[in-house]
Amino acid sequence: METNKRNFLVITEVGRKRNVISFHISEIMPNKGLRLIDNDYVCSLSSNRGTHHEAVQALVNKKELPENALTTSGYIDFNILQKDYNLIMIDGKGLNYVSQY
Repeated sequence: METNKRNFLVITEVGRKRNVISFHISEIMPNKGLRLIDNDYVCSLSSNRGTHHEAVQALVNKKELPENALTTSGYIDFNILQKDYNLIMIDGKGLNYVSQY
């Protein structure tokens, strides 16, 4: 991972809540560990946008990503996202926990 980029870890959980995908987002802090951003995000199992878009939207809402990470029509602007940020997506089943340091 490049050190000048901010690195986010998104872990999804299928099965914690019925009919939704739960996910939590942390920032990977080099030489420190993980900084929990939030652990109570959900989206529908049948979401047309998918968990990747839902995670970017959540990061924009929390002001962790700039508003222009999403275009005016609501799509991810990969030029912005890939330039300054890494988004690591891990799909899990059952309960997953992240320890914050």
